[in-house]
Amino acid sequence: MRAARPFLPALLLLPLLPLLAVPARAAEDGSLRVEPREVGAGLFYHGAEIRMTARVPPGETAVFALLGPERDLRLKIKGRAGGILWVSVGEARFRAVPSVFLVRAWPGLPPPEALREAGMIPESLEARLLPAGAREEDRTAFRGMLRLFEREERYGVVREGERRGDEVSVRFRLVAGAPAGEYRARLVRFAGSRITAEEEATLVVRRTGLEAAMSNLAEENALWYGLLAVVVALAAGLFTGWVFSLGKKRSR
Repeated sequence: MRAARPFLPALLLLPLLPLLAVPARAAEDGSLRVEPREVGAGLFYHGAEIRMTARVPPGETAVFALLGPERDLRLKIKGRAGGILWVSVGEARFRAVPSVFLVRAWPGLPPPEALREAGMIPESLEARLLPAGAREEDRTAFRGMLRLFEREERYGVVREGERRGDEVSVRFRLVAGAPAGEYRARLVRFAGSRITAEEEATLVVRRTGLEAAMSNLAEENALWYGLLAVVVALAAGLFTGWVFSLGKKRSR
């Protein structure tokens, strides 16, 4: 009997094993894949193509979103001075604005209100960034910010994708000006206006090489970064002058 005592705690835990296995099964059930999961942004970085794939049951709509690192923004509000000149008349401040907000939907777009409630279109940011009693000037600045980011191809909603078997894939183009950091990849599945499932994953854009060294120097030692920038500018000016002087001598 003494030899059997060490096995008693293990026997008592047997009924709990199915409960302990539930989180692992829930993690494996997620079908959202992001390729690549990490992007290196070096000196000659010109953007990247990101592919998202997930299982989508027939009859449902899949909406994918790529959200960039958040940052605080301060925007100047323009107005007429004396009814003639356009000058800065104020400032609008927005906190935690996604630097990238790209959306792809397949096979179509759910109703706008459903997308807004799910936070899957850039316009849904208005409820979070602006209080209920916000000034009209702030709302105008917010709409101008959306238009600016759309022109820069950092915000936008596009209906596109392809189905292969039980999976749907979409592609995103990450522009070169998109910042480094951690990006959120989101998938929301709809049946009409009703949300049937949600998933998330992450993507990391990491600076590499000289680009990373200069960025780290600017963040950790702004003084040395400023001095180095001045030296580089002076060297570039001297080099340009030397090249022009050689051209003049040869023309003679």
